[in-house]
Amino acid sequence: MQVTGASSLTGALTATAATFSQIVGVTGIGTFNSDILLTGATSKVIMPSTGLGPPSTGTRSAGSKLILLSAVDVSAADYALGIEAQVLWSSVANATGFHRWYAGAVNTMSLSGTGDLTTTGVLSITGPRTGPPSATTGAFLNISPSTFNNSTTVASGTVGSFFSNYIVQPTLTATNTAVTTTSASTLFIAGVPIGGLNMAVSNSFAVYVGSGITCLFDATDASALSASLLLAGGLTMAKTLYMGSGKLPSVVGVHDR
Repeated sequence: MQVTGASSLTGALTATAATFSQIVGVTGIGTFNSDILLTGATSKVIMPSTGLGPPSTGTRSAGSKLILLSAVDVSAADYALGIEAQVLWSSVANATGFHRWYAGAVNTMSLSGTGDLTTTGVLSITGPRTGPPSATTGAFLNISPSTFNNSTTVASGTVGSFFSNYIVQPTLTATNTAVTTTSASTLFIAGVPIGGLNMAVSNSFAVYVGSGITCLFDATDASALSASLLLAGGLTMAKTLYMGSGKLPSVVGVHDR
């Protein structure tokens, strides 16, 4: 079936040939008021190879291939799937929208229109990587230099605290009664980087702080098995060790001492 110009079909359209183009070709606007069902073993819908571009507002993007919900206007893009050079994209109308992934009816991951990613499961980074080493970026996890702008505090105001990254204190529970966990930690590092095939590591550290003061704010006093800092090995210091009753700076909303 070949249609030139606007067309309208009421009822199901079923394609059983190898490709949909063998059944129907529509030049212009095609309107289907029911399902389009492809039943061939290798049936497919093939989009034209022309028309590339990112989502756009004002006018529909040339790269739009499938419009899920028409929303384009002066300040919004379509809910659509499309193609730009070397990119497969999906779009929501504007920054107030969300991309969401579901398992059944359960939302397992969300990506906001402003770039905030939320997942209910474990974020895993797996598999080996190959490339040039860098002294300024992480090989597996990298947080690039960025600027956070305080847009709410009044002029000459004071902000209590700011955290670039924040790990909330977890809570452990158990289904059965009287369960004991021998050791628990909010963050665990299994060990230092080790040399593998054809590689020798001269200095290896589990944690390396390149610059800046490290503050341990826990107030546990020292005893044989308890302290704010427990060391199973030795302690090497290149500067002075000071012990006294000095007051650490307060972290408003977290610790005030």
